[in-house]
Amino acid sequence: GGFRAAGYASIHMDDCWEQKDPPRDPATNKLRAEPTRFPNGMKALGDYYHSKNVSFAAYTAEAPTTCGGYPASANHEALDAKTFAEWGVDYMKVDGCGPADYYAEGYKAMGAGLEASGRDIVYSCSWPAYTGANESTKPFQTYIDDGCNLWRNYRDIQCNWHSLGDIIQH
Repeated sequence: GGFRAAGYASIHMDDCWEQKDPPRDPATNKLRAEPTRFPNGMKALGDYYHSKNVSFAAYTAEAPTTCGGYPASANHEALDAKTFAEWGVDYMKVDGCGPADYYAEGYKAMGAGLEASGRDIVYSCSWPAYTGANESTKPFQTYIDDGCNLWRNYRDIQCNWHSLGDIIQH
């Protein structure tokens, strides 16, 4: 039984898990989970996933807020990376959602923070999706040098054939 028997190896939690008010813990400055939906916090969630033999994937953004308007990691990369490691996160999707002129600094800082966290965390960067549609001009070596293990090159997929076809055409 369980997640693995159903074919799942990982559970990915996207945007909107964060507590909005206050946006960070006043004592530690760490991101926190929304307490009604996650009353035991993110470490307990990660421990639960690991007890079920699935990996824990979480989300943040290189912006003051996520695309959904929740607190994100801009200017807090080292602290957030350490926090994600403490929670047992195995995979981080890091979106954009903010000023593009911050991405070069922010994605590099998050990569360094994840590498220094003491935990092996897969770093999924959305940065390339925000650097234009011409794949031949994107600085892929920079993404690799900054720690990205994989990335999204194009728009988010929507639940329709036009969206899928647009991505395939790209």
